[in-house]
Amino acid sequence: MPAQDTSDLIRQQVASWLNATSYAASLLEPLAGGQANFTYRAHLINPLDDGTTEVVVKHGEPYMARHPANAITVNRCDVEGEILSELSTNPIDVMQSGNTAYAVRTATAYVYDTETKTLVLEYLPNVVDLKTYSLSHFPSPTLEYLRKPTRELGKVLAIYMVKFHDMTREIVRKSFEQKRTQKLSGFNRVIDSSNDMQILKHSINFDWMIDRVEQFPGILSEAKDTFHLVKNMALKELSDPSADLTLIHGDYYPQNILLENAHLESATTRTLYVIDWENSQVGVPSLDHGGMLGEMYVLWKYKHINAGLWMLQGYTEGLGPRTEDAAWRVALQVGVHLLSFGTLASGWGTTEEVEDMARLARDVIVKAWTRDKTWFDKSDFACLFAGLLPFTSAASLNSEYTFNPLHHLAGIAPYFEPQDPPASPDAPQGCTPERAAYLVRHAAIYANDFDFEEYIEPFIEKVQNKTKIDWSKIPYLNFLDDWEPPISDAEVSLLTNVGRLEATRLGVDLEFRYPEFKQPKKVWTSSAERTVKSAQSFVRGLESDDKSIKVESIYESEESGADSLTPYKACPAYDGSTGSDEAEVYQKKYAKPIVDRFNALASDFNFTVNDIFGMQQLCGYETVTRGKSPFCNLELFTPDDWLGWEYSEDVRYHYNAGYGNQISGYVGMPWLNTTAGLLLGDDSGEELYVSFTHRELPPMVLVAMGLFNNSEPAGTESQINDTMPLSKINYRRAWKSSHVLPFLSNIAIERLNCTNTYGYEDGEYYRVLVNSAPQALPSCEDGPGTSCTRKSFEEYVQDRVEKFTGFSEKCGVEYDNSTDILSIYNN
Repeated sequence: MPAQDTSDLIRQQVASWLNATSYAASLLEPLAGGQANFTYRAHLINPLDDGTTEVVVKHGEPYMARHPANAITVNRCDVEGEILSELSTNPIDVMQSGNTAYAVRTATAYVYDTETKTLVLEYLPNVVDLKTYSLSHFPSPTLEYLRKPTRELGKVLAIYMVKFHDMTREIVRKSFEQKRTQKLSGFNRVIDSSNDMQILKHSINFDWMIDRVEQFPGILSEAKDTFHLVKNMALKELSDPSADLTLIHGDYYPQNILLENAHLESATTRTLYVIDWENSQVGVPSLDHGGMLGEMYVLWKYKHINAGLWMLQGYTEGLGPRTEDAAWRVALQVGVHLLSFGTLASGWGTTEEVEDMARLARDVIVKAWTRDKTWFDKSDFACLFAGLLPFTSAASLNSEYTFNPLHHLAGIAPYFEPQDPPASPDAPQGCTPERAAYLVRHAAIYANDFDFEEYIEPFIEKVQNKTKIDWSKIPYLNFLDDWEPPISDAEVSLLTNVGRLEATRLGVDLEFRYPEFKQPKKVWTSSAERTVKSAQSFVRGLESDDKSIKVESIYESEESGADSLTPYKACPAYDGSTGSDEAEVYQKKYAKPIVDRFNALASDFNFTVNDIFGMQQLCGYETVTRGKSPFCNLELFTPDDWLGWEYSEDVRYHYNAGYGNQISGYVGMPWLNTTAGLLLGDDSGEELYVSFTHRELPPMVLVAMGLFNNSEPAGTESQINDTMPLSKINYRRAWKSSHVLPFLSNIAIERLNCTNTYGYEDGEYYRVLVNSAPQALPSCEDGPGTSCTRKSFEEYVQDRVEKFTGFSEKCGVEYDNSTDILSIYNN
């Protein structure tokens, strides 16, 4: 249907809906501006009770109004309706006094209809957006008398958005708890609808940033690696429980600030209207601040309008006291915005001026990433670092030591990429991935059933029963005075919101990593609810809008032989409790000083080793449920305490599913052997194979591969076990479960096509990634980077098959129809 016919039809539908309401209109006039929605000025047949005769009507369809061929989610309409409803009930009060006073608010929303995606708003006569206003009312050079009112204008816009972030930060945190016993608020519904807009926001900021390298290769090529690091950081922070996540506006730019189209005058109050909330989503505050600051700077850079720089300076003042980390993140986002959007300012600058913008944006990004304060102090952006909170670290000013307990939580660590080794996950120069296969552990859950029953639940019950202890007066433990358990019996083993977001982000990450791959027809998963839901969330991030990827569930049978994604369950020789006795030995050693320390603080509680172990587990489980946990406080548990906890778990996994268990390689081999066959074959049904399982299988596959072996080349079983002593930590060990087995841990094998790779022949190469870190296979390193040639890879796999052949025999299988082959991908 022609675009004009579509517009006429939509106008008729909107008019028909209005005529059934108190907003019946005699005339609908299309309004200019905006790309996504159909927007009209409606002349009401009957004035409203307050005398209003005109309103704005905003209607959304699952495509862009200006570009009907471009699909876009209609969730955006619901999001704006919810945000405006919440802000109408709980308005943000911002008033900035001065010669020119400012008030900030949203346009009043009269009604929103979820079925037709139609929003009726207050009509604001004689207003323009702040960008248009600046071009019309602020000359170049801007007159000095406007310095103060424009700085105050910038400041009040920052104060408003900071208040919005502060209002919603706690709501976002609590949303991760999934404790929604009461009716969901509008903000909660926005949180639940964030995924699609997060993907779009990431794309137009960070994918566009990468795209600029091809547009300005001579200027940006050397910074490409830094750009990829920035992009990956931005992608991961959305699922990082320690990140400062809140609701953001999503399009907080001068174009979405309306004000009266009249000169700024003293002794007046000017109202600023924040509009277009449809891209609101969960994100970090810097996404809003960096966009607004970037647009203000564009006015100065291209048009030499001093008011742009003055507004920027006022905005940074309005951000208020903030940490240095927060300041660097804002600086980084300013650079990203200038590169992704500032170089698109059609008609604003000459070719040379646009190239200068690309250079400046490159420098801002690189200098912010490397935290080059000297460079910023000499730039227009020095004001970004005014008003920082004072330095409070007890470490030496020359020390770079940091410690994050979440990176030492073994099998309950929220997903992170340890960069072990610190090699780039990008394909080597001249190489392009042709196929890949991933084995993925399920994403974050509330708690493992054994952990909950053995450690966490007894600790919770003990706290609840010791009612005579006044925790509020006990140092470091005073949070227990009003602490509420984050986990209930009903939630054990269920996927958390953080887990779903982690899995979705992995899907997005692989879509970006393999842009040329055909979309897979299937993703495989074991049949447990947490693995199935992890796979479904992953698919949501990976697939296109046609939703054609099938999630294939493989039953977790105890008589499947090797033909499942849980072959250890079909292996009678495997015992899930193996390793607990050895781990307990080191638990008692590392925990004894902590027990003594805590009992000195609260002797009536009678802390035990199990209490300590459960409290440290809660750091991880509470974080992936609530977004943070007081049990992670480094004043409660020191880095040495965490390293002791981590090592006890490394001992357990070593004996349970690692090199300390003779059965591990035999159970892990079927996946490795079948996957190698899929990648080496001439024809393959898929270019990307992804399978979800539980925590037992990935370490067994690593043993089959020969990776993370403390005693390479492997010696006797006794020698291997000697590398994991029970009396002290082996700090030099390769086997670190935090690095190989966090929630959503993933093992990948890639087939690469390499051409024009200096020092290597053109051809087919293979490499392994563990949590995005390239891993060199022992004696298979004759290719670029950590890869090896096809011939070497075939020989290596064959050697490993010969070492670990015989699943059924080694497992002591007695049931009928066992098999040593994994065939699910061929069914």
